[in-house]
Amino acid sequence: MPYKINFKHADDIIADLDTYLPNVVDPMLKIKYVGFVSVAAVTCYENAVKEICCTYADSINQTFGTFVSNYFERINGRIRINNIRGDYLSKFGDSYCKAFDQYLRIENDEFLKSDHRDFMTAYENLITWRHAFTHEGSFRTSTTTYEEVVQAYQDGKMVLSCLHSSLFKRISGI
Repeated sequence: MPYKINFKHADDIIADLDTYLPNVVDPMLKIKYVGFVSVAAVTCYENAVKEICCTYADSINQTFGTFVSNYFERINGRIRINNIRGDYLSKFGDSYCKAFDQYLRIENDEFLKSDHRDFMTAYENLITWRHAFTHEGSFRTSTTTYEEVVQAYQDGKMVLSCLHSSLFKRISGI
């Protein structure tokens, strides 16, 4: 299955909330929806990370694919960029970490020029917001808006595109 299918869950929630949320007047309820979207988005990210790595491993060897699939049953939200690089890609080899870093740098530079936002920061922020919501039972950063969380989710998808490229579209010389 292509990894982008994993985004459907959060995309559907966002599409529904886009029609509903403008009518919500209670600011505390809006904050809870922000937290809810952050949880759904990071869950989709986590599933995409698993999908990308497991599909790659399976393309190398079915036994290796099974091993990686079993390994990824235990990642439990550990999908920060440093986790992807150090905990997952490093298991495939240093060249994959270098490729990931190179894709992140190249793509983020382009994204900064075209969209004037940093998708790596957006990705990390979304994980931080999700963590605050799920582990503190509240949304610590109550100044974060629904629109900011949705934008961060959309921008953060680029990290997963870079992960996919680092495994399936190797840069020559790495």
